[in-house]
Amino acid sequence: PKDEDWRMTFLAGGPGLEAAKEGAPDGVTFLGGVPPGAIPGHLASAHAFVSMSLSDGTSTAVLEALSCGLPGIVSDIPANGIWARLLPNSLTLVPTGDARRLADAILALKSRGPLGAAERNAQHEALNAIVDSTENMRRLMTLLSGA
Repeated sequence: PKDEDWRMTFLAGGPGLEAAKEGAPDGVTFLGGVPPGAIPGHLASAHAFVSMSLSDGTSTAVLEALSCGLPGIVSDIPANGIWARLLPNSLTLVPTGDARRLADAILALKSRGPLGAAERNAQHEALNAIVDSTENMRRLMTLLSGA
C-alpha cells in the first residue's frame, strides 16, 4: 500500500495522549477513548492492531482484535506471550519501550498487507476453539469432579 493509503488510529486515551498528538504526522488520529460498543466497528475497518501495554492480564483488546481476524503487534509481556504461542501467525511480540522494533514490526505488517478473508476466518476459528467458554467450563467441571 502507498503511504497515503495508510492511516493509524489510536482508540485509547491515557497519560501522554496530548504529548503524542503534538507533532503527529498526517494520517494519525487520536480518539482518546471510545465506548465499548464502538470498538467492533473500528476493528472491522482495520488491517492490523497494536497493543503496547506495559503490563496486563489477558487483554480484552487483544482478544477483540484477534476475534476480528486482525494480525497484531503486541508488547512482549507474559500475558501476550501466551497468545503469541497459541496463535503464532497472528501476533508479533515487541519488547516494551523498543521504538525501533515497534516501527520495524509496523513496517513489516504494512508490507505484508491485510489478511485475506480465508486467513481472517481461520484466525477467528482458531481463537474461538481456544476460548470456547462452554467447552472450557465442561473441562473444568470434569477436573473438579475428579472424573
